[in-house]
Amino acid sequence: MANPFGQSPVPNLGRPVVGECSSKRTEATRTAAAGAFARWTRAVAEALTGMGVPADRAEPLATPLISGLEGASLIARTERDMRTLQTVAREFGPLLDSCAQRRSPRG
Repeated sequence: MANPFGQSPVPNLGRPVVGECSSKRTEATRTAAAGAFARWTRAVAEALTGMGVPADRAEPLATPLISGLEGASLIARTERDMRTLQTVAREFGPLLDSCAQRRSPRG
């Protein structure tokens, strides 16, 4: 299925869902946006689990992470400056690190 929101200039980020929906207020657009957020939440939660975040914390952490990226993406597009996205990524790093369980070395 094609991404109804197009491609992002930032690899693996996707396009900001809110920005795409702000001028298209139809039920079909709302449904597509809800589906996009649900898929994105699942993908981020799976990635967080793979990084050692406990499964019961992964989805709750995915929500503010996606919200931060979505808002930062909108600001970055408005300002035509990646600074806000870089700040969000930098600030979420320590939070995500603190949530990841330490893995014991194999051997």
